[in-house]
Amino acid sequence: MPPVTARTAAATRTRAASWAAWLGPALLVTMLGAGERAAAGPEAEPDASSAARARHCTIAVEMSGFHSDKGQALIAVFSSPRGFPDRTKLALRRVPVAIRERKARAVLRALPAGTYAIGVLHDEDGDHRMKTGLFGRPLEGYGASRDARGRMGPPRFDDARLTLRPGQTLVAPIHMTYP
Repeated sequence: MPPVTARTAAATRTRAASWAAWLGPALLVTMLGAGERAAAGPEAEPDASSAARARHCTIAVEMSGFHSDKGQALIAVFSSPRGFPDRTKLALRRVPVAIRERKARAVLRALPAGTYAIGVLHDEDGDHRMKTGLFGRPLEGYGASRDARGRMGPPRFDDARLTLRPGQTLVAPIHMTYP
């Protein structure tokens, strides 16, 4: 990984600001803070006890089956059925990820132990919404944790549920579905 300089930290802040509308203020603050800490060096890293770090969980989301590298994968992490999978404003976390060689990967860190479900949209046209056709049929690729599929509609939270224990790291493979 290349060293972080003031220039790369400024670029990170600029990219973070352009994503603010989709990501929401909580993740934006996290992204900005990480860039500033990295530019300041390791001595600026906040003190966190090993016990606190052990309680946090990590999910590595590995997405495959994209039809193209066009656009980006939009990941939404939900901690309850409310809004899952398409009302992303209700998601606990929303993360855009670049698609390379028809695959994408994101590591979601510092999640508290609990139950989650993940929804993914292949946003080919950059509008941050699922493009739909007649009767609401999806026209862009989508996926969910545990490869949950819905019948006559989106998958249910319970079918996509991931349960994390304190300190657990989980790999969540998601295979994209296209109309």
